[in-house]
Amino acid sequence: MATQVNDNLFIGDAQDAGMLQFANPLCIAAVVNVSLTPDDPVEGIRHLHVPMQDGSNPPMAFDLALKAIAEHIQSGRVLVHCVMGISRSVIIAALYVATTKGLSLREALSLVKSLRVQADPTPETVESAKRYLELSRRR
Repeated sequence: MATQVNDNLFIGDAQDAGMLQFANPLCIAAVVNVSLTPDDPVEGIRHLHVPMQDGSNPPMAFDLALKAIAEHIQSGRVLVHCVMGISRSVIIAALYVATTKGLSLREALSLVKSLRVQADPTPETVESAKRYLELSRRR
């Protein structure tokens, strides 16, 4: 089951995204898929695919995922997912919280982990996100 991070942001896995073909109890308006495999489109739901590795990723991948969330979160609920909802989607949600709430990545990740018990991003993914956040805050 998807985990609610704030009013309009949810973290899930590929199964959560796949279930939207049958039911949408959370009223998800957009899906940001950060796994390597694209989703099947679901009518009435915006699908954005930003392929990311579970490890080191270029800054552009983080930019695209965060912009996709920002573009859609004002008008509805956004589900961010990867394959298992443990690493990539967790780090993207934590980055979104960090950048919008002025938190450190550590604080944002702690918050997300308190909400999603299975959250366990790989050390490489966390380091990649830290580098991205440092670069983006210098701009």
